[in-house]
This record gives sequence, structure tokens and C-alpha cells, in this order.
Amino acid sequence: MYIIGTAGHVDHGKSTLVKALTGTDPDRLPAEKERALTIVLGFASYQNEQQQTIGIIDVPGHERFIRNMVGGVWSLDLALLIVAADDGWMEQTEDHTAILKAMGVDHIIAVITKADLVDEQRLGEVHQEIAGHMAHTFSTTPAIITTSVHTNRGIEELKQAIDAHLAVRSTGRFPPALSVDRSFLIDGIGAVATGSLRSMTLRSGETVTILPAGKQARVKALQSFAASVDQAGDGSRIAITLQGVGKDEVKKGDLITTTPSFYTCSTTAHLLITPIYDEEQVKMKRISEVEIASATWHDRATVRVLGPLCAPFLVACLSVAQKRPWYPGQQVVMIRSGSAKVLAKATVVTAKPLNRAHQHQIATALEAGKEIDVVLSDEQLLTLWLTGWATVERTEETLQILGDSYTRHGTWYLKDSLLKHIEEQLIAKLRTQLSMPLQTFKQESGLSAELATLVVQRLGRRGEIVVRGPAIELAAAQEPLSSDETAFLEKIDGRGFEGYPVKWIEKREKPTVGTLRHKGELIFVESTYVYSMATFMTIVTLILKGKQVGSTFTIAEAKEHLPVSRKYMIPLLNALEEQGFVARIGDTRQVIKLPER
Repeated sequence: MYIIGTAGHVDHGKSTLVKALTGTDPDRLPAEKERALTIVLGFASYQNEQQQTIGIIDVPGHERFIRNMVGGVWSLDLALLIVAADDGWMEQTEDHTAILKAMGVDHIIAVITKADLVDEQRLGEVHQEIAGHMAHTFSTTPAIITTSVHTNRGIEELKQAIDAHLAVRSTGRFPPALSVDRSFLIDGIGAVATGSLRSMTLRSGETVTILPAGKQARVKALQSFAASVDQAGDGSRIAITLQGVGKDEVKKGDLITTTPSFYTCSTTAHLLITPIYDEEQVKMKRISEVEIASATWHDRATVRVLGPLCAPFLVACLSVAQKRPWYPGQQVVMIRSGSAKVLAKATVVTAKPLNRAHQHQIATALEAGKEIDVVLSDEQLLTLWLTGWATVERTEETLQILGDSYTRHGTWYLKDSLLKHIEEQLIAKLRTQLSMPLQTFKQESGLSAELATLVVQRLGRRGEIVVRGPAIELAAAQEPLSSDETAFLEKIDGRGFEGYPVKWIEKREKPTVGTLRHKGELIFVESTYVYSMATFMTIVTLILKGKQVGSTFTIAEAKEHLPVSRKYMIPLLNALEEQGFVARIGDTRQVIKLPER
């Protein structure tokens, strides 16, 4: 199934052409019939010779309904740009062409209508006019087909051209979404929404999420191209009946999806703003009030430009009154407030919050003339550049971003200069305080816990630090144990796997216990028993003997290798859980990691 749509000046024959292609009048409202003017989106469909369903969206051409036009364009596989032979290229033709460019529609057929009203010389002039304007906007000239619905001229040729374009259309530019273009309530049935379904399949009985509210609903029934269906896939025009939502909980502009994690719902987003025409520059005030349109919604917005105000592209923070669902790469049309003038096209960089420091970092780079548009086109690279570390779906060992080097560590990339700074800070602290809890380093490093652990392991492999239980020490800072410390360890080890009761520790021994604990030589189990770290790791090795990460075991199976009573085994297993070796699942334990050998 495919979705194509019309675009062009009012009264240039869009709806009449759709009727000639499909046999269906797309104008539905009485006001449209009376005024011969398309006000909202109209829909029709036909089957081509390959028995494929081609859905057609007929958009309004009048400048007052330019925002409705965007709602029809977002989901198109192909656009038919309509130009009447008697009028030729008009102001709204230019506006609609700009919107096609801004929304990323690159498969276009120009259709000359009303050919029966003019002579062949005039048709040639209009043909050249269209070719010139399209080359100016898109740097290419599309197929131009001359038609007349009254003489049937060019209708079959147009259908063949549509099939040829759809066969090679670009895929993957659509988000997983049904962007609602109409919603209403039917007594006895429930809330109904209509729209174009892209990049996902919907099935009856399935649970969907309505964004930005995050409300979940169940698909009660589906209609696709006016026929009841059990499921509908990409490229379908559908009506969906929802169960579990009220009259006002689904409305035009809402987004229905099965993958809400694809989106970030926010009142702000950062945009890359580019001109409609490639040879131009974008020029804006530092703060502007504009209207924006994307998918099937439009809104008033405040745009605050970061960095230069006139350049081949601008970066800006956009704010709207209510939350909207955003995703990186989303196309946005910027329209002058109160008019139909398209100001620029914009692409969402990220809707994740950027603090003032990050915004300043972007502005500084732009003012310095750095080419950061490549970074701005990839949300993962942007996060990496702004924070110095991030997960990036790349395979290279190193990345170069604006002159800085980033090295891969596991699934993470970390800026080399930042890694050096973190390592130097850790070593400096260990020189003064001898030891640091591993958990404290993870919190203070500013990195994710996983990446901080990788940094510690890297320093350990280089022999600069050692991890002793829950603490980190400088390798060179390990001092031999005192006679009192050695004697205490020997005393508690004499208790074997049952541990030394904490209540047996004498008052004079408490300073020694504190020093040993600081050095990572002791571990307390449920504040009841104390073990030397060496004995505890022996216990861990015995309990996990012969087991693999992901496997599970019972208490009885643990006791096969460590013959202690349940009184001691339960606290020991709880200690293994605290140290991250196992996780409890009901009455069993699952192995999370194995002790290092």
C-alpha cells in the first residue's frame, strides 16, 4: 500500500484530478461542496494494474489552510504538484513546493491540469515555467505530465508514472506512527481516529500509546480504505476505534504508536534550521515568535537562536505551549505568524534537555565557524560531543569529532582528554587518602556506573591501582599489615566459613578493625559476622563452583560445595547479592558475575 497526495494552488483542479484517478470525490464537507473549495484533508484510493492500493490525500490549496496542507504531506510516498494550464505557476504553488521541500518529500510528479482550456504553445510555456521553479527549489526537474479530465488526456500516463515512482521510492524516512488527522466519537462504538499509518503494523486487540499524554488504549476495530480489517500495515489509510479512552483523550495532532520509546515528549526541542533554497542563508532574530507545523499538528512557538543569526544553517531552541512528541530527524515547517509564508525548514536535533553549558558549547562552536552540522545530524554524536561520553552505534575504535579524539570502551565512547583528566584526579586523590570506595568514584566521576568500572579496570590492568573488595587503592600504596592486623585476621579466619561474630570484637580491637575495613581486608555480613576478604572470596568461589553467568541454583545446591548450615548460608547468599555476584529470583539465585581468577 502507498500514500500519495496532491499539492498546489487553490482551484487548480486537484480534487477533480483525484476523482478522475479514483472515481471518488475527496471533498466531504457541505461547505466544500458549496464553495468548491477543499478545506480539510480529503481521501480517496484506487487499485493499480498490479492490484496495489494507492491512497490519495487531497490537500487544501487556499493559503488560509496551508497548515492543514502540512498534515497531508508528512506521510507521502509521492506528491503530485498540480499546476493549471490557464493560470500557470502561482503564489500558493510556490508555498506548497516549499512545504514539500521542508517535509523531505523528494518524489514529485508535476501535473499540468486543464489542458483543454489552452493551446499547445501555452502548454509549452507552463511546462518550462514548472521546470524552472522546480530546478530552483530541488536542483532537479521532475517528470511533468499534461492532463485534462474532460478529454481524459494524460490520465493513464499519469498512473504509469505514479507506479514507476513508487517502485523506486525511498523507504525508512517515516517514524512508527499514526498521526491523527481527525477524531470523533460514535455513540455505541467509542472514540475513532483517522490517519496515515507509517512504519508499523496495527492489529485488533493490540495495546497502543497515545502521545503526548502517554495514555494507553486497546485497538477495538480497524478500517483500512473503508474496509474492516484485522490488521493494517505501513502505507494504509486507516480509521481506528479505541477502547479505554474518553471523548477528549484523542484529538487531531496526537500520535498513536506501538513504540512510544521512539519519541521524547517535551515542550522544547533543538532544531537545525536551513533555508528552502540551497543557495540562500537563514537569517533570524535572536528570539522570534513563529508558527510551526509537523505531522498533523501546528502550534505557535518561540525560537531562540544559538550562535550566529545569519548563516547557511542556524541552531535554535524551540519552545511550544504544550508537550509534543519529538524524534531526531523529524521535519518541521516554520511559518511566519499569521500568514502563509514559509520561512525555513527545520530538522529536530534532539528533544533531550540541554543545559545552558551545552547550549553555550554549541553557540561557541558555531561562532568559531566549526562545521558542527554533521554532529547535529546525529543525536548520539551530539550527546558524545556535549558530554564527552555516550553509547554510539559505531564499530570504529576511535572517532574524531571537531578535532577531538574519542576511544571506544566496551559499548561506550569516551573523550581521550576527559579520560586522562578523570584518571589523573583519581590517582591524585588516592595519593592523599590512600583508599576510596569504588561506589564513591562511580558517583564522582560523572560517568555511567558501567563506564566508570571500565576506567577502573583499565587502571588496574596498567598496574596503577588495585581493587580490594569495595575499595580502590594505589598499587604502590599497599603497606604491609601490622602485627595487630595480622593477628586479628588470623583469629577471625580460625572461625572458618561460619565467620567471626561481631559481638565478640573487643573494644581495644575496634581501631584495628576500622583500619582493616578501610584497606578492604574485611567484609561484614548482615552486621552479624565478619570475614577476612580472602575467606569471603573463597566462599564465593565455592558457592559458584561450576556455574555459569545466567544460571540459577538453590540453597541446597549451594551447600553441596559449602557445607554450612542454613543459619550461615542465608546471610552469605545475601552478601553475594550485595556484592553483585547473584540476584535473588524467588527461592533461587541467578549468577550475575563470577569471581575473577
